[in-house]
Amino acid sequence: MSVPMALWALVGLLVSSGLVLIYVGTQPPPPPSGPRPPSPTWTRIKARLPRLSRTERAVLVITSAAGLAVAVLTPWTTALFALPLAAIMIPRMFVGGGEDKVRTERLVALEEWARGLAGLLGTRARLNDALVGTLRSTPEAIREPVSKLVARLQANRPADEALQAFADDLDDPTGDLVASALILGSRQSGAGLRRILEQLTNEVANEVRIRREIETSRAGGRTEAKWMMILAPLGMFVFLAFTTYGHFYASPFGQAILSLILVAFFGCLVWMHAVTVTKPEPRFLVRATESRS
Repeated sequence: MSVPMALWALVGLLVSSGLVLIYVGTQPPPPPSGPRPPSPTWTRIKARLPRLSRTERAVLVITSAAGLAVAVLTPWTTALFALPLAAIMIPRMFVGGGEDKVRTERLVALEEWARGLAGLLGTRARLNDALVGTLRSTPEAIREPVSKLVARLQANRPADEALQAFADDLDDPTGDLVASALILGSRQSGAGLRRILEQLTNEVANEVRIRREIETSRAGGRTEAKWMMILAPLGMFVFLAFTTYGHFYASPFGQAILSLILVAFFGCLVWMHAVTVTKPEPRFLVRATESRS
């Protein structure tokens, strides 16, 4: 491989690394596992990198090797970063709204669990006994946080402390509403807790309905974006393969221009994906150490 081509291969590698860092930086941060001081930017980036699945890692290795082979054997050095980025980013763009769907499922489960808890409280059961009694019928989406809550209560942990940890496990502002009502109910005995829970479940059901309407309205835009992601690369490939412009783009200067075009294309994909992801709402039921950090 000549020296200019080696330089363009290096430029392609640097551009691909920058695009990967931009894409990783636009992803929502992983859920907090407990109180900790703010981490440096590079630490946060490294925490997000392992989110690639095993299949995606294998695809990344294969396409990187294929891109390297194309860059070495042909003038098309842009394949060095275009192939692995396309193999990872485009399938992810096809699966839109995954995190929103997971949160909606958790809200539906939280509503069902809170309604069952309100029903048990209507039988004059104590709050701790009612919480333990809901474990058997808890939906799968929140079974783990409820199981931990029951385990803490059975270990004679104070109810308000166990419910605070339950809110941390849910890590959701709507879960904070339910947990805060239960904390107040554990401190003040009275018949109003059941009524409050029933009102909260109605609010959660309304939020689920709104989220599903938003998801339905976004489906059309995602479909158009998917077709664009399919047709745009195919159209460019056909254009370069069957016109004289292919010879120009095979030159070192043409590869530089093509790199800028691909950077703009992948940048638009990242932006389109970012604007369709709902940003998590801030929680209000947090520990003092977490709020200070």
